[in-house]
Amino acid sequence: MNEGAAYLKLFLLAIILLQRFAVPFGGGQVPLLLPVGLAIVAVAVWRGVFVIDPLRASLVAVMWLTALVCTLAQVMVGLLPSVLSLGLLLLLYIPALFVARVGQAVITSVFRFYVYVMTVAAVVSVAQFGLQYVGVPNTDYIADTVPPGFVLQGF
Repeated sequence: MNEGAAYLKLFLLAIILLQRFAVPFGGGQVPLLLPVGLAIVAVAVWRGVFVIDPLRASLVAVMWLTALVCTLAQVMVGLLPSVLSLGLLLLLYIPALFVARVGQAVITSVFRFYVYVMTVAAVVSVAQFGLQYVGVPNTDYIADTVPPGFVLQGF
């Protein structure tokens, strides 16, 4: 498997499979996919697979500046914005700075992988719906087995 395809597929799986999990941080929670996703991006950048795209970097910088200005405007009118939320917003868009240096074959491979993963998710979802429809009660196995601090609240 191509190294670029491996990083892209791993990033895709992390985003899909880690959505419900969190790491307790500063009285709140940080979604687990954030540090894992950033670590995947960092390794891919280090290996030269992901590179900064100047246009994307400019757009992300405008978004970051806008978020910062809005936060400062809230402070100036006496409101108390969430600094943790601002930090998460800034971190969340770091992957948007980069593009993968891969060919069309890798892109096609990643698209097919995505369709495969979504097909499996769809089959599982329809099966769950069918089980609930016939009367089997819904059980949240993640919430039942993972300690509450590590399950993303308000999901």
